[in-house]
Amino acid sequence: MSGSGYCVGKLTWISRISCRDAVALAGGPTHAIPTGRRDGLVSNIADGILPDRLSPVPDKTMDPALAAQLLKTCAKSTATTFLDQNTSFTIDNQFFRQIMLQKGILKIDQELTLDKSSAPIVSSLAANENALQTEFANAMIKMASIDILVGKGEIRKKLWGL
Repeated sequence: MSGSGYCVGKLTWISRISCRDAVALAGGPTHAIPTGRRDGLVSNIADGILPDRLSPVPDKTMDPALAAQLLKTCAKSTATTFLDQNTSFTIDNQFFRQIMLQKGILKIDQELTLDKSSAPIVSSLAANENALQTEFANAMIKMASIDILVGKGEIRKKLWGL
């Protein structure tokens, strides 16, 4: 099929389908997702800024060896790191095992183990790979329904620009 016209009216779900397929290729669960939603018109990088566990001093709940490694890595101006330190390209329960060991990169992730309402969930997902796969698929389906735009935004008609 040619690129012109093939994706007309479908870009609103292209990224979600791509994400779902990438998750499946990384060993995660496959799941059906709703399509045909409107896209918003604006994204703000400031909405995604999260608290730093290293500044001004390393968070006392962080594994000291991880803190030392990150301080060394973050001294580079082009530093990047994976949130999952063991199996970065696989959808599995290693992330939850790591935060159980105080090796969460983001403060918000590590706090999941400190809160009495979320700590048992983290423990369960760290111990049970099948539970993680099921809950991950359920969460992706739920997130597809968050803030559905009605009457604003746009259903994009072309893939190559706005």
